[in-house]
Amino acid sequence: MSSQPWDTESNVAESTSIPEKKIETDERRVGLSREELEKYRNDPFWRQVRYFFFGLYWVAWLAMIGGAVAIVATSGKIGSSTTAAPQTVPTTTATNAS
Repeated sequence: MSSQPWDTESNVAESTSIPEKKIETDERRVGLSREELEKYRNDPFWRQVRYFFFGLYWVAWLAMIGGAVAIVATSGKIGSSTTAAPQTVPTTTATNAS
């Protein structure tokens, strides 16, 4: 197979002398291992922290649901307009027929 000027694969391979970078599978891990985490699993302090944030999550979730219900409940009917001028009721004057 002849190398043509427009054949970029063969030109790049022949003209560059940059070695290919090998991807290492043994990357350095960040964080604690499973064994290190097991030490803290039943620690009373971290158990309280977990329960606190679990409760905080549900309180916030219920507050958002309650807020959405309150917005819908106080918004009024869809067809009603709160900016319309109030309608006046015609008053009748009573005439004294004496």
